[in-house]
Amino acid sequence: MARPFAAALLAPTLMLSLAAGCSSPATPRSDGAAGSTGSGGTIGTGGSGGQDGGEICATLTAMYGEAYQRAVACNPAVNNLECTAMASPSLPCPSCVLKVRDKTELDQIRAQYDAAHCPPIPCPAIACINPGNSDCVPVDGGTAGRCAPPF
Repeated sequence: MARPFAAALLAPTLMLSLAAGCSSPATPRSDGAAGSTGSGGTIGTGGSGGQDGGEICATLTAMYGEAYQRAVACNPAVNNLECTAMASPSLPCPSCVLKVRDKTELDQIRAQYDAAHCPPIPCPAIACINPGNSDCVPVDGGTAGRCAPPF
């Protein structure tokens, strides 16, 4: 009597196991061909050498000094105000500003200097003089002049 009872308990379990197996297709699929072996990547080359950070900063500082001389150059014979923009005569230490004719080139060089992350230098703690109005003062008696505060 114990056997028919055990069979009755196992029958539903067996039916569930068979039902679970029925979800797969009746006919087996054929396997495809194996994939080919992959190949490794190519070896890259190193980058080209760049300028030393200090060299870039020194070059930009020299360029700024030359550009500043051009920015303060003016023509005293012109009857309008030429010296109206404000710029620092020093790139690494831009504390005090003076009047210049045009600061476009100076601003471009300063942007390159800042983008190069040039290290700051200690600036002297001095009081800056208010540049006020600047005139184009003749330097050679002719048409060459320089922006300077009136005296």
